Amino acid sequence: MKSKSTFFIILMSFFTFIMQAQEIANPYGLTTQVKTKYGTLEGTFDTRTKIASFKGVPFALPPVG
Repeated sequence: MKSKSTFFIILMSFFTFIMQAQEIANPYGLTTQVKTKYGTLEGTFDTRTKIASFKGVPFALPPVG
């Protein structure tokens, strides 16, 4: 019986840690998705500044000249 309660406490601690880590990573933003003809992009929307950002999006070669 003791091992079940210990397992439950460890499991709940793990889930609490995961939820807090997600809040620290994105404290003012919401996750957002945009569908394009090339696929789905996932980014964040900052509720303070009202700006959506999508990082790591591949694009064409940079302009030269």
